Amino acid sequence: MQKKASAFICAFLLCFSITGQEKKISIKGLIKNTYLLPVKDAHIINLNTSKGTISNKDGEFEIPVRLGDWLEITNLQYKVKKIKISQTNIKEGIILIYLLERNNELNEVELKKKLTGFLKHDMIKKKADTTPKLDKGYYDFSKMDFSKIPLDHSKKPPSSQLLTDPVAKVAGVPIASVGIPDKSSIKKRAQRKALDFKRSLANKLLERLGEQFFFTSLKIPKESFPHFINYCSYLGIETLFKKDKVLELIAIFKKESINYLKMIEKSK
Repeated sequence: MQKKASAFICAFLLCFSITGQEKKISIKGLIKNTYLLPVKDAHIINLNTSKGTISNKDGEFEIPVRLGDWLEITNLQYKVKKIKISQTNIKEGIILIYLLERNNELNEVELKKKLTGFLKHDMIKKKADTTPKLDKGYYDFSKMDFSKIPLDHSKKPPSSQLLTDPVAKVAGVPIASVGIPDKSSIKKRAQRKALDFKRSLANKLLERLGEQFFFTSLKIPKESFPHFINYCSYLGIETLFKKDKVLELIAIFKKESINYLKMIEKSK
């Protein structure tokens, strides 16, 4: 009886171990940048298994994964990205990845030489202390001739209160001349600022995503570009741009460009 119980427990544990393990598959991937161009020589690492690979000239790669694994994608020209393998990736056996370009950043420079503020002395390369030394009688004013300095005793020096008290400076001045903004002027400035941003949104998007994306990939006519941006404005592209949601903007423009091109073709 004891042997049968032991055999049953072993069989149960073996079955549990087999069903508890996620199936490991090899998925294919494609890496592109915001201009929809392939990214080659990107390093793809499975952080759960430490297995890695590199994308080819077409931005393609293949790597073994399980459900829930994390992939880290790195390239010197792009920002690091981490992606979790989903059930959809496992089912379709493919994953599409977009990388954002890095901004040109200068490395931090550490100044090991202690600067004095005197340019002439700071430029001298010496191992010893380069701090300029003052003459012994630098602060001796006994031999200075003050008789040649014109002094006007008719004018009184300004009151120290006027120099230090901010309230005294505007005492007796009408409130309107002090320049305190009211709520209406603040509101108008905010509205004007928001309007200026909307007017410049098309140029900002063109600068961020590039002419190749809009005019080559999406085939938007250059003369119709501002109208196309206005056409997509109801989808909240202004807010997405402010939050730097580049991938969501790309998805919206790709989808809306199809209907937009059909619309302008019918209007001809």
